[in-house]
Amino acid sequence: MLRGASCGLLLLCAAGCRREAPLLEVQVLGASAVQGVDGGERYWFDAPDAPRLITDATTFSWSPAAEVTSVVDGGVVFSRPADGLYALTLRRDGATRIVQLGFRTSVSKLADSFAARARVNLESTRAALEGVAPEDWPWACLGVARAVPVGERSEAHARCAEGAEARGFFTEAVNRRLAAIYWARRARQYGQVPALISRVQRALEQRPDPLTAARLHYQQGLFFAGSGQLREATAVLQQSALEAETAGVPGEATAARAYLAVVSSEAGRHAEALKLAAEAEKGSTAGLADARGVRSNVTWVRLRAHTRGLAGVDVPSLREELTRQVTEAETAGARLDASNYASNLAWLELFEGRLAASQAALQKARALADGAQTVEAVFLDWLDGRLALASSDGAAAVRAFQRMTGDPLDAERVPESSWRAQLGLAEAWLLQGNAVEATRALAEARRSLSSQARGFGDPRERVSFLQDRRTAIADAVRAFVKAGKCDLAWRLADDAQASLARSFEADRRVRLAQLPPKAREAFEAAEERWSNEREALLADVAPSLASVKELEAWKERRAARYAALSDEATRLAASLDAQAPLPTRPAFEPSSLARDEALLEFFDDLAFFVRGGGPVTCGRDAGQLTKSPLRSLVVVDPAGRLSASSLRALLEHASVTFVPSAAWLTQPWAPVQGAPLVIGDPRRDLPAARDEARALSKQLNGELLEGDAATLDAITARWSSRPLLHFAGHGRVSAGAPWEARLDLAKGQSLDFELLLARRPSPGLVVLSGCETGRPLDGIGLAEGFLAAGARHVLATTVEVKDEDARRFVERFYRLGGLEAPTEAFRLAVKEADAAHDESWSQWRLFGAPAR
Repeated sequence: MLRGASCGLLLLCAAGCRREAPLLEVQVLGASAVQGVDGGERYWFDAPDAPRLITDATTFSWSPAAEVTSVVDGGVVFSRPADGLYALTLRRDGATRIVQLGFRTSVSKLADSFAARARVNLESTRAALEGVAPEDWPWACLGVARAVPVGERSEAHARCAEGAEARGFFTEAVNRRLAAIYWARRARQYGQVPALISRVQRALEQRPDPLTAARLHYQQGLFFAGSGQLREATAVLQQSALEAETAGVPGEATAARAYLAVVSSEAGRHAEALKLAAEAEKGSTAGLADARGVRSNVTWVRLRAHTRGLAGVDVPSLREELTRQVTEAETAGARLDASNYASNLAWLELFEGRLAASQAALQKARALADGAQTVEAVFLDWLDGRLALASSDGAAAVRAFQRMTGDPLDAERVPESSWRAQLGLAEAWLLQGNAVEATRALAEARRSLSSQARGFGDPRERVSFLQDRRTAIADAVRAFVKAGKCDLAWRLADDAQASLARSFEADRRVRLAQLPPKAREAFEAAEERWSNEREALLADVAPSLASVKELEAWKERRAARYAALSDEATRLAASLDAQAPLPTRPAFEPSSLARDEALLEFFDDLAFFVRGGGPVTCGRDAGQLTKSPLRSLVVVDPAGRLSASSLRALLEHASVTFVPSAAWLTQPWAPVQGAPLVIGDPRRDLPAARDEARALSKQLNGELLEGDAATLDAITARWSSRPLLHFAGHGRVSAGAPWEARLDLAKGQSLDFELLLARRPSPGLVVLSGCETGRPLDGIGLAEGFLAAGARHVLATTVEVKDEDARRFVERFYRLGGLEAPTEAFRLAVKEADAAHDESWSQWRLFGAPAR
């Protein structure tokens, strides 16, 4: 029997339904519900379900007598007797065990009949259930819960759970709470979810059951994903799939994996998401009440990949599948699901530029939603806004996006919705010519996106997430360019370039690593106390069958504890800010550039040219933008669009340096002191690097750490504020994990991106004479790490280099004044190498501040 939209299939009692006698074992499977009664438990079966027992009994007798047959096949399976209550006595070698069983015509009809008659609101449900027999009450209440408005369904299911529990139906109480979690999430009643989860967890502690655990973790996964906690969602969905397989219900495992694909898609890992979706599509749906949800999630993943520009998605097939899903859901009476599928179809048509078809699908989605304020309603508002923008209706777009931001709960719990709404508002205000409001909306969008990015503890997740959101930012940037607002477009683009570095600087691990050991231990202990108190608050559930007065008192106590927790979280954040403050930088302004200085910034297929004393210009031809004579040019080029030949031409008359973003140029630099620190051949396998380091340390009167002496501790004890940090050795970079770029040190140790941000050595000049030490991937690399860690200049390679080539260019760079004037020395070294037909210069880039 179905147990509401969230629950899927029958509850199969496993270990949690097991009662052991000293000499006789029995386990009952296949029951639709388990009721606590005097003397034990009663297992209820709906037609056509039949009981299956795993037992070591050898004889069986029924009271009252029943005409049944049995089959021994991995247990004992009885044919279904007539409706009624029975006592089944099991015997073996003198040991006796009695199991109570109940059979009746499917109670689904009972739930349906109450749903049909109970078109009521929540407050009138008590009257609808008066006089219902105790053994029928849970399913009559289910019918009523299905009938109330969407916004009241979570509370209705929660009340059904209390009533079922009071009548001994503990499994049905769990099912109703799972349904309550589902409807609270869909109706955006996020504050109710933790307490409901806690109640189900308590029930599982008393009666462990892998299938119920799988369903709980599935609902938790949907809740976490909807509130932007993608890492947590991934963990619980993986657990759900394993538990469902353990329970022998492959369909529920498939459902969990299909939603894992959705989470991967939301995190920006589209290739991984498509692979998971394909696996889920082939997976078994056995035991799953509604396979439509799996198909829907698979389709969503493909739709999202298509809108992110991934090739290989068959658009006609995608359109056909979405249309079929709408029809099937509508035919089945699942209007909210049909609305959801229609909104997906509207998004596809919008992306394909078929505005009329998109508008028609959107109107259908709204009609099917019946005005329900669900999570899908926010998406409908977003579609309204995007359609209005596509139709150049700025006023309608403003109204749609403001509806998205009008729900403070949504903005607080779902920062993704807030970010997309504010980004859309910026475009809408711009369309109306209101640059002030557009700028304000952009600031809010940046704040919201930064908040989300900080929530990813895993760097891979953070990079994927930000790169995925870059697509939407690029659309907004192009809209600003189209409107002739190059300045606003450039500021938005540069903020997107800088967001990744800011998210790493704000990383909790990076900041904790900056604290002294005792301070770090104290902070982590305070965090653990806060976490324990939070868990205790989540476990503090409303008392069963409480009076109105008792319930209000509980709510007041809980609100006070929540406020105290919120205050403590604010205090902890302030404490970390005080002990490990985030770098503060003013906004970069073009006015800070001299008239013969300029910034060239590449963003996707666009280029922005910012010249001192002049306006920001934009276009697609960087050569046209940079024709005027310059003394100094700073380049932001995360994708490597500036060719070596173009760089050589620019260096003929101007110094050129590369930076991660214009925002980096406002970074303050610490004064340098001491002698240069030179690190040579830590792994003892590069003779030319060793010779390079020895010669350089002698030439510059520097301190040399060579071979086994070049350990992490030795380097970090000496590197702060040095005028030069020169490394000659192996550099490592991984295309799949750019944040893991590192320098190989002695004794198998390494120096990585995260450690640079935590220690912030702030050297004046860093020379990384190793392979690919300046190759940025997704805007991240060792050069960017040293710049973020306070270095003023970094000379590094963008490709693999030969040992002798590296030594030759580095010697030329220092000979031409690299330590005193790195920007001019780099320019002269390139010209000299080019004149000698030495192409090794093209492997090098100078990162950092312009010549002043």
